[in-house]
Amino acid sequence: MSENVNKKQQADIFDDEKDVLLDHNYDGIRELDNHMPGWWVFGFWFCILFAVLYLLFYHVLGWGPSSKGEYEAEMAGVVSQRKTTPIVNTDEWVELTFLTDVESVEKGKVIYNTICNVCHGANGEGLVGPNLTDEYWINGCDPKSIMISVQTGFPAKGMPAYGGGKQLNTDELQLVSSYIHSLKGSKPANAKPIDPSRELVCE
Repeated sequence: MSENVNKKQQADIFDDEKDVLLDHNYDGIRELDNHMPGWWVFGFWFCILFAVLYLLFYHVLGWGPSSKGEYEAEMAGVVSQRKTTPIVNTDEWVELTFLTDVESVEKGKVIYNTICNVCHGANGEGLVGPNLTDEYWINGCDPKSIMISVQTGFPAKGMPAYGGGKQLNTDELQLVSSYIHSLKGSKPANAKPIDPSRELVCE
């Protein structure tokens, strides 16, 4: 009895779907010609259209800026900001020394991790930027020199002022410079090789 009911149900299903039933039979499995939902078809064609327009806008017609153009514009903005940002009297920094107490070094580490570690590494080992743990420097390694380097940056070499982070006051610059100084000689793993061309050896 149940077998006859199943056959009748199957026949009813085929009657309901005969308009979309394809002439395919795979091991007793029949295939229906169901259409994709409208929202899916719309999204599919939208993605294709967007890709074509994107290609034309940025790469074929050149109406949009390239990644290189955006980088150059951003760096030009950094240079412009550097020229218009008032620079504090750095002569006052000559008397400053590196802070060595644990609290100051830890505060400096927080600042370093905010604006410096992306380029110089979490431990100063050097990534895009140079290794800060060896004795070879190029722009001075005394407190004033490091503070000026952080403050003004080196846009021509890809280092924006303040490491691209917020502007720092004198106390914050002294803290982060003190932390950088504390990294000297720490020999972190995967440190960038020594670059003797940097010439300036810091004791």
